[in-house]
Amino acid sequence: MTRKIGILGAGAFGTALSISYSKDYQVSLYSGFEDHVKSMKETRRNEFFEEFQIPDNVNIDVVDNLEKNAFDYIFWGFPVKPSVEILNSLKNIINGSNIVICSKGLDNNGGFLFESFKKLLPDSKIGYLSGPNFAVELAEYKLSMADIALENSSDS
Repeated sequence: MTRKIGILGAGAFGTALSISYSKDYQVSLYSGFEDHVKSMKETRRNEFFEEFQIPDNVNIDVVDNLEKNAFDYIFWGFPVKPSVEILNSLKNIINGSNIVICSKGLDNNGGFLFESFKKLLPDSKIGYLSGPNFAVELAEYKLSMADIALENSSDS
């Protein structure tokens, strides 16, 4: 059975993740903007990452259509600054999911997103993706390395 991955945030990095994972997984890429989704569906390109074509097997949709328990893993790729607000709107849908935070930087309060995720999604397993990886390299299927850190790895 093919695992399902939901990528929330259709910027360059989220799009690169969708391209990279589409060879081996069933992938859905979500944007917060309907016009962005429409454009990506029509052209199979992301205006923020135009040099790469989004594979036909990647489902593209608006985050408002996200369904509860639809994915084995969720990769969070929204920018850090609006993440807590977006997370608040999605918490009832994604609580209990396996989530990997891919957003880089500090939140509006100068803290890490992990704390907000842990508070708002108490039933989820939450990890952080870090490493020397870049959107272009992922989309080109180049060898890259990353770590996913968990608070308690015995739970995963």
